Amino acid sequence: MVKRFKKNNKEHVLNLLEFLKLHYAPDFYYTKDNQRFYIETQKHLNEFIKTCKDIWITDDEREIKGVAVIWVAKGGEVKRDYIKMAAKNATAADALLSVLLWNYDRETYVKVLKTSRHLNLFYKKGFKFLSSRGTQLLLKRDKHIFRNNIKKD
Repeated sequence: MVKRFKKNNKEHVLNLLEFLKLHYAPDFYYTKDNQRFYIETQKHLNEFIKTCKDIWITDDEREIKGVAVIWVAKGGEVKRDYIKMAAKNATAADALLSVLLWNYDRETYVKVLKTSRHLNLFYKKGFKFLSSRGTQLLLKRDKHIFRNNIKKD
């Protein structure tokens, strides 16, 4: 089940820390004073959570299956909303990304490895290629526009 992460729930925080440490630590980090901090301790996780606009997790009753976050990257005068996602399988990744994008209507970016198993999922969800740098691709999804006045034939 996909649900919004509860930042004040200690059990959620500890489960997320364990999930990231065991499976995805290199993909999840925050930057402070031009230094990268990987999520290895609860202090690092708490700092990372502060930088996130939104966090969604999918789990069964026992363990986290995936996490997706939106965080803001600042470069000069430009601010961009980025998605970071880690999931144990394609089903969890698809569910997370679907719910996250349904609930978020702003322009978003994702940096993804060219060899990522989730690359096609991002394309399927409307992300477009923007640029390539080394082993990563930068993808962009335009702002979602809701249309209330659509006429049916």
